[in-house]
This record gives sequence, structure tokens and C-alpha cells, in this order.
Amino acid sequence: MTVRENLLYAAAGPKDFPLIDDLLERVALTSLARRKPATLSGGQQQRIALIRALVRRPAILLLDEPLSALDPEMRHQLQTEIFQLHKAFHTTTLLVSHQLTEIYRLSDQVIHIERGSIIQSGTPSAVFGQKFSSKIQLPGEILSIQQSDMVYILEILTGNSVIKVVATENEARGLQSGDRVMVFSKAFNPIVRKL
Repeated sequence: MTVRENLLYAAAGPKDFPLIDDLLERVALTSLARRKPATLSGGQQQRIALIRALVRRPAILLLDEPLSALDPEMRHQLQTEIFQLHKAFHTTTLLVSHQLTEIYRLSDQVIHIERGSIIQSGTPSAVFGQKFSSKIQLPGEILSIQQSDMVYILEILTGNSVIKVVATENEARGLQSGDRVMVFSKAFNPIVRKL
């Protein structure tokens, strides 16, 4: 079956044709609707699998390591698309992932489970947040940038931890979510530079 035929097969009936067109457009695959899924890239196939699940309008969507086989750039792009689809369709989504950036970017609530027991739960910032105050130099990836009064709060994934760094408008200018940075800290005054 073609991409469109796969989506039609998953759909409830002809009334879903407009939804299929909308979903294909949202994930930028309208031009590939007549192709066979096997001829698509891994990222394109992942997008088709996701919208095939959404065409059924599920009350709950379960995603178990949905982007694990993709390269970092495609993974980042699909995280954005999953986030936008989630917001557009208001589908309750349970995501299982070992990738902290993925969890941080896509989650409203995090439940950290080890050996069948809940270790922590809360917002991504509360579960993964950590402060450093000694002299440090850490490579990381910006997860979010939030303006707070006259400063910016950068949440940065470094290793398996998320740290919060206060930056001036000049330091934050040109930075965005997904940028690789180096965090330099002298006592309590960290400096962030884009890699």
C-alpha cells in the first residue's frame, strides 16, 4: 500500500479524508502520499507511523522509544513535530524514553521509574534540575530559554543533568533550544558560549 492507502486503512472511513490530508500536511509528507513506505527514509517512516496512530483519534497515545533509531538532527526535528501534533490534537500521550532531551522537551510531567518503583515525579525541571556553584566548564545542549524580568534563564542538559543558568540579554542573543553550548563558571557567575 502507498502512504495514503496505509492512512486510509487505519482511518474510520471516508469522513477522515480531510483529517488525513491535514496530518500529511502537518508532517510535510503530502508530496510523498503516493509512495510506498519502504521507499521512505527512517524519519519519514516514523512520521507516517505517528500520524497513522493519530488518524484513529485515540484518547491515549503510547510512545515507547519512538525516535531511538534516528540520528540526532532527525530526532530533534521529530520531537518538535510530536510536540506540535500533541498540542494540536490534545491527545494524552505516555512517552517512554531514556533520552533526557526528549523527555525534557516533550513532557509536562515526568515519572522516573527504577526497578518497578517510582523514584521521582514532577515537572521536567523539578525532576532533572541541578545547581552547580564551583568552578566548572561543561558542554551541554540548551533545552529552553525563558525570560525572567531583565535576565534569561537557560535550562541546559549536560551529561545526565539539567542545570539552570542565568544569562543577560546579550549572552542569550542568538541562542535557541537545541544549540550546543559550553558553560563556563567562575564562582557563582557562569558564562555560556555557543559551540
